[in-house]
Parts: sequence; C-alpha cells; structure tokens
Amino acid sequence: MLQAPSGAGIVPDHLPGELTFKFTGRHQTWRAPKNVRGVTVVAFGAAGDGLGGRATAVLPVRPGEQLTIVVGGNGYKSQGGGGRGGNYSSSGEFGFGGGDSTDIREHGNRLSDRIFVVGGGGGAGGGGGGGSSYAEATALKHRTWSGWKEATHGLLVLKW
Repeated sequence: MLQAPSGAGIVPDHLPGELTFKFTGRHQTWRAPKNVRGVTVVAFGAAGDGLGGRATAVLPVRPGEQLTIVVGGNGYKSQGGGGRGGNYSSSGEFGFGGGDSTDIREHGNRLSDRIFVVGGGGGAGGGGGGGSSYAEATALKHRTWSGWKEATHGLLVLKW
C-alpha cells in the first residue's frame, strides 16, 4: 500500500509565480493570490517606427486585488496602435504609425486608473515627407534591446 509523503495535503498560502501577457487587442486581468503583497513588473511598449519603451518596477498589491493589464499593439504601416502615421505623401505612401503604450490599471479601465505605463515607439511621416521608409521601419522590428528580441507588439511580465 502506498502512503502519502509526509506533509501531503498541506498547501502553502501562495506559490511564487510568473505570468506573461502578450498583445490580444483586449484588456486582460490578473488577481493577486492570497498573501501576495507585491509584484515585479517588466514591460515593453509596442514598436512604431522606433522601438517602444522598457520599464521595470515593484508594485504593491493587496491579496485578491484585480489589476487590468493593457498590452500595446504595434504601429504597423498606417494602422498604428498609437494612431495612424502621417498622411499620404506625394509618393502616395502613408507614414508608419506609432506603437501603443503598455500599462497596468487599478480600480477600473480608464486612463486615469493607470498605475504603471511604458510608452510605445513613435511614428513616422509619409514616404515622400522625409520620414522613414516602410523598408527601414520593417527592419526595426528585428533589433534587440537588452537581449530581448523585439516582437513589435508590447509585452508585460508579472512575477510574485
């Protein structure tokens, strides 16, 4: 007959954890586990013509508190998450849209509920207007920053 190991059935109040949030186009939520009073956040804003920002913080939370996570979308040619980049130029090309910010919100979904924000990359003017060309902007997607492969969309990691 098998016996349960000593201490079986005893569950700690919380286990260390890590959760990665990627761009979905929707708000996402996370609820703090029992006895968790702080989280480490590592986040990236989405790319536009340039790379999005990067920020790290330790945020206090209350056990059971729900946070809203908004991960930014990229500024893909004229359909930028942060807004359409430029108008048609004489060459008939749109600019490159700016990337969305990535943020955490507390007590609601309004911009005023933000407690942590990382900016998205800026946009560029149209092809004939002196801004970066689409080929140059596409090449930016493959740059690295501190070893992280730029995926163009934002990213947010919570650790507790």
